[in-house]
Amino acid sequence: MKVTLQLAAVVLLALPAQAAGRIAGTVDFRGRSFKPTPAKSDEPACKKAVVPWQRRALVRLTTHAPTQPPPATPISVEEKGCAFEPWLQGAVEGQKVLLRNADGTVHSVRATAGDQTLFHVIHAPGTKDVVKGAAVSGVVKLGCDLHPWMRAYVVVSPHPYFAVTADDGSFEIPGVPAGTYGIEAWNERLGSVHTEITVADGATADPKFRFPAR
Repeated sequence: MKVTLQLAAVVLLALPAQAAGRIAGTVDFRGRSFKPTPAKSDEPACKKAVVPWQRRALVRLTTHAPTQPPPATPISVEEKGCAFEPWLQGAVEGQKVLLRNADGTVHSVRATAGDQTLFHVIHAPGTKDVVKGAAVSGVVKLGCDLHPWMRAYVVVSPHPYFAVTADDGSFEIPGVPAGTYGIEAWNERLGSVHTEITVADGATADPKFRFPAR
């Protein structure tokens, strides 16, 4: 038995690690203006609040990606200046959401996926952080019933192969297993654009997304 176990260990050590590459591409927003609109509020905590729309997209694999269990660490959403920060992020299906109220006013935070309410929290100022399980597959919208301009989005996938674009539209997804995948870029108002890529071991795939003119 001891010899058998030793041979098995040698075989496992000899097996190559899973082939992986990276995805580093760009998203073209076609020169659209993303100027924030001031929110209308008389509350002192909300006097600088704006209606959010950012030059950001969530890029993720949509087909053939290997599923993975969610991280133990929750994603974080902060209520600050009568806005949610960050406005857009990704999560793995089953990952929890931590809510933090950094404002001097109460928020009525509601998470929805389509017509389904995932949770509703009355979040008073100075109270403890709240952790909720809301990461179901798809787009989860966060809103505030008391401040209707407040919104944020969490795009949930059954895997960790996603990224939010930087200011210049670039993004990077490291450690992607070699293979051919469907991939999309999503924005709240512009919708989704899709393409297909092949990731090779040790190489970089460089998809270029372009939202259609409107």
